[in-house]
Amino acid sequence: MESSGDRPAILVAGGAGYIGSHTCKALSAAGFLPVTVDDLSTGHAQAVQWGPLVEGDIADGELITAAIRRHRAVGAMHFAAFSIVSESVMQPFKYYENNVVKALAFARTLIELGVEPFVFSSSAAVYGLPTASPIPESHPTDPINAYGATKLAFEGILRALGAAYPLRSLSLRYFNAAGADPEGQIGESHEPETHLIPNIAKAALGQAPALQIFGDDYDTPTARRCATMSTWPTWPRPMLRPCATCWRAAAARR
Repeated sequence: MESSGDRPAILVAGGAGYIGSHTCKALSAAGFLPVTVDDLSTGHAQAVQWGPLVEGDIADGELITAAIRRHRAVGAMHFAAFSIVSESVMQPFKYYENNVVKALAFARTLIELGVEPFVFSSSAAVYGLPTASPIPESHPTDPINAYGATKLAFEGILRALGAAYPLRSLSLRYFNAAGADPEGQIGESHEPETHLIPNIAKAALGQAPALQIFGDDYDTPTARRCATMSTWPTWPRPMLRPCATCWRAAAARR
């Protein structure tokens, strides 16, 4: 296990996951020690390469307290949310418990230990069905599924906590992170894989069924836009959303 040495430690909840692991690499390159806290329910231990792994639940106050004290963490980041939209519609209890209740317990421990800087990986799903593209931050929020609703709920919690306690938080909203570490050390690995771009690659390699594209009248002016397809009745046709490269999303958190 790597010790912090002279590097300030950042607690990264969900650091064994897709965007979390890329953020850990970006943090390390910027001179920080990323301390991953992950229960490995969807993350991968082999993706934790730039700092120690604390395996466990972010709602476990004793575990988080021990990690903060051992590594003298000076900040925290939260990527430990469930994120499959269709599953959130079918299992809202699961999403509210993990994405809101456990996240609140994590924030409570941070506040009690005096860890003030906090970056929350939110989602542009908080906007629901946007009426403008690109979506301005001032766009009204109106999520249409439990996933987006839990993200918006925790954003509100963070604002309330910041008004009452010494917690300084930043919520980042984005869509469709894609791609991988340019050096090939880590990448995307979900089971099941629900993201469009890796499924396109798998289909091209013959590792997955061919993709079905519904409709041919959507304006896609650049290669940085992709069609997100959904079968839910509230989404009568694919919505066009910007795709963010995972590495850029990770680097933005440094």
